[in-house]
Amino acid sequence: MVLPYKPVPIIDIPGIGNLSAVTACDQFKVSSQNDKSQLEKAKEMTYLKGFYEGVLLVGPHSGKKVQEAKKLIQGDMVASGEAVLYQEPEECHHSLRRPVCRGPHQPVVGLVPLRHVHLHAIRCQHLHTLHHSCTSNGFL
Repeated sequence: MVLPYKPVPIIDIPGIGNLSAVTACDQFKVSSQNDKSQLEKAKEMTYLKGFYEGVLLVGPHSGKKVQEAKKLIQGDMVASGEAVLYQEPEECHHSLRRPVCRGPHQPVVGLVPLRHVHLHAIRCQHLHTLHHSCTSNGFL
């Protein structure tokens, strides 16, 4: 635990409690951030169970399961302008090819709206070859 801060209960996980990190660290005898194997076990114990079975204790969606509240919070943040949706090509339904790089690294392509290039993109849209139907929305 980081001193002098006290943990704040945010999610209640059945069978673990509302301070799952403290419980898991005590159970697996984690003494520092360098105890990687114990931390991995603690994460395995809490992460999925917290998402699928955990119940929020704070905020406007308290009392709801985390899995259900995640979608509601995402919708709230997008609607209020606090967030934008992010999409990668492999999430597209009509994706046929992954991006290719000549170097040793795997490239990552994100489809996000860029307002500052919007007008220029419309002017040069005919110059681009769109390999995925879902990427066309990025240019409009």
